Amino acid sequence: MTQTLKAIFDGKVFRPEGLVKIPAHSSVKLTVQTPPTKKKAKPYSLLRKVAAMKLKGPKDFSENLDEYLYRGKPLK
Repeated sequence: MTQTLKAIFDGKVFRPEGLVKIPAHSSVKLTVQTPPTKKKAKPYSLLRKVAAMKLKGPKDFSENLDEYLYRGKPLK
């Protein structure tokens, strides 16, 4: 008899996730198939993206940010 079932390996034993239709203390042959692992994505760097944009603006932008944002000082 062949059954396919899901189980959790707790580090020592396999624990079935559902009902197993096998008499207790039966000898079985297990074939273990692990799910594919996800590749780790490279960390996203917003600073690298912004630097690559090569944005231009007034030299005093960081010093007068509030003026440019809230009081409508025109950009040069």
